[in-house]
Amino acid sequence: MQIISNSLKFLKLIDEPADLLEEKMDRYRTISAIMFFLLALQGTFSWLWDYYIDAAGAQNTIGLRLCFLFFTIVSFSFKYIKNRKILELICLISGLLAQFLFVVIMNHLENGMIYILSLFIFFLLFPLFLFQGFSLSANIICTLCFAAFPQIMALMGLAPEFQHPQYIILIWPAAFAMLITHYFSAQNYRLRYESELALKAASFTDHLTGVSNRRHFLPLLKQEIIRGNRYKHPVCLLMLDIDYFKSVNDAHGHLTGDLVIREVADICRQSARQIDVVARIGGEEFAILLIEAELSGALVVAERIRHAVEKTIVKSLAGVDLSLTVSIGVAQQPIGIESEEKLIELADKALYQAKDSGRNCVVSALIESIF
Repeated sequence: MQIISNSLKFLKLIDEPADLLEEKMDRYRTISAIMFFLLALQGTFSWLWDYYIDAAGAQNTIGLRLCFLFFTIVSFSFKYIKNRKILELICLISGLLAQFLFVVIMNHLENGMIYILSLFIFFLLFPLFLFQGFSLSANIICTLCFAAFPQIMALMGLAPEFQHPQYIILIWPAAFAMLITHYFSAQNYRLRYESELALKAASFTDHLTGVSNRRHFLPLLKQEIIRGNRYKHPVCLLMLDIDYFKSVNDAHGHLTGDLVIREVADICRQSARQIDVVARIGGEEFAILLIEAELSGALVVAERIRHAVEKTIVKSLAGVDLSLTVSIGVAQQPIGIESEEKLIELADKALYQAKDSGRNCVVSALIESIF
């Protein structure tokens, strides 16, 4: 059972979230493409090295060295192939094919198998420098395959002078060192990624309520308005204000006021859909972006929130029961306008009308169109 438990822990450690892997691939995609291109050229022009160690044998390796130009094509796959798993497979096959070519080339050179042992360490560095955007599991598989493939070729008789003892002593310790390096590199990237996410979430989240803040909300509102205009999807906005909130702060203190704000935020969150966005944009003022919602549906949501708040009792720090109400303005984005300012203006006017009408009510703005 302990072995199974340790195995599950290890699998959890190498399991990386999909969004992390996509972000990592996007970050390293260009670097990997450039490195692949340069290494393809290096593999081609290494014919000069062949000529240096065996001028006669090098006459037979020119065509094989030119085959490395094929890998310049592989470098372009990083630009045009978006699927990470397909890229991982292409790069694994390319690396094994490169190893095969190296073994065949060394077979044509005098004492080639002696020289090639150190070159195989070069292949173990492939994942470390070329595959930084790949998953940890893919790098582990590539490293093990690159370490084992030459020995498999030798056992198949494709490398008659292959030196197994020297290879095992030189390559396999290096392979395990690379595995450890991959592991700690992946964990370091994961910690940095999670820290960046936490920092981003903190900068976009209202610290008191946990809903979005104004800084996060306004760009989202603009984005959804543009998308709504493009695909003919309606977008509605609710502007909500807690009635007589100043009197709550004055009579019961700011800590009780914070309790009231958190309670209203929770009601807004529960009343909205998962795709909608709830934000605190002022002291006691909230905004709710309803995506792909008609005005009639938005009014239903607004009334649901108003009714839920009206039924809510919040206890002050002194134990006093406080009744709450909210005023809500509702507006739908006018057709043909991509500016968020107009929608905010309409919802704000509706909110002020709700306050002027005695509060604890929902008022909708008229839909305007541009033709």
